[in-house]
Amino acid sequence: KSLLTQPSADDFSAVASANKSISKPGSYDFTLLVTCKNPLLDVKIEQNSQQLYVKFDRFVEKEFTVSNVIAVGATIPEGNNLTMGTPYSNVSEVTVSGPETEVNQIDSVVVSADINKELTDGETFDGSIVFKNANGDQLNLSHVSTSTNTTEAVSVTIPVRTTKEFKG
Repeated sequence: KSLLTQPSADDFSAVASANKSISKPGSYDFTLLVTCKNPLLDVKIEQNSQQLYVKFDRFVEKEFTVSNVIAVGATIPEGNNLTMGTPYSNVSEVTVSGPETEVNQIDSVVVSADINKELTDGETFDGSIVFKNANGDQLNLSHVSTSTNTTEAVSVTIPVRTTKEFKG
């Protein structure tokens, strides 16, 4: 009577070998070799060797001062003697960490909030951290993480004041 063993991940080994020496950040080709470690399994591994393309980079951490706070779509009604002040954020410093090639693309950090609302009083909204390159274009960096000068969620406050005209 023969026992049929269910294969598991522990029954196999995958080893990646660099095709050349790795001495600095860059892109390298690796060969991946998959083998069965369990002699009780009767398996045939098809294409047991494949090529991998791996990118190595340095890990860096860089501090940025928030250069601008943007409130998109915030308006005030006309004729109510209201004035909208300059938006401000609870975040003034951002530390960015991750791959050097991504972090070095960042020229400035802004805090942005999508308001799209008419305001009659000052109000605070959820904000987000936005990275910009030297051309002012928004960057979508997938491998960086951020920390801020506050433990609170990023927010944008828009002050709205009533103005009066005095005639003398």
